[in-house]
Amino acid sequence: MVRFENIDGYCIVISIKEHKQVKNKILKLIKKVPETTIYEKGQCIRNTDYIYGREVKREYLEFFWEVLRPYMQETMNKMHCGTWNIDNGWFQQYTGVDKHDWHLHSSTQFAGVYYLELPDPKYVTEFYDYKTNKKTKTVPCKEGDVILFPANMPHRSNTTFLKKRRTVIAFNCSFDRLNEVPINEQLKDS
Repeated sequence: MVRFENIDGYCIVISIKEHKQVKNKILKLIKKVPETTIYEKGQCIRNTDYIYGREVKREYLEFFWEVLRPYMQETMNKMHCGTWNIDNGWFQQYTGVDKHDWHLHSSTQFAGVYYLELPDPKYVTEFYDYKTNKKTKTVPCKEGDVILFPANMPHRSNTTFLKKRRTVIAFNCSFDRLNEVPINEQLKDS
């Protein structure tokens, strides 16, 4: 028998303070990538580079990784880890009835979503709870935020019916080499 139990978990929200300065440059670099539309079961994505392998050079990702680097370092430190890495990344653009239905990311610890263009904050990533078999509450985010969440958590980008475009940069990442000393020190008094 399999049962699901709740334990305290978390999502990490990172606010990219230089978002307004980098947004247009990233969007211009995304325009250099050949436009690819995906319309198949559960997916209706106006433009993405998800289908391209790592061998395809993507300047927008190289630029974004440099912007993200200090935030990932800070997150790593707060998690008492010694290393972090980003496994891969891609962009997705949605308008109107576009969506990316329920899915998860395998072979990684965290999935990340950078809200590069988010015309309405109510259209952030939605999550599914295995225990209740319901959609969970969304994590409050705004344009310019990055959310990191457990990669095995079912999530989706639902239809918005908006005329304005929604653009995200999605990526997979992992943290490693946990330093247990600060955790044990913090727990000593509890």
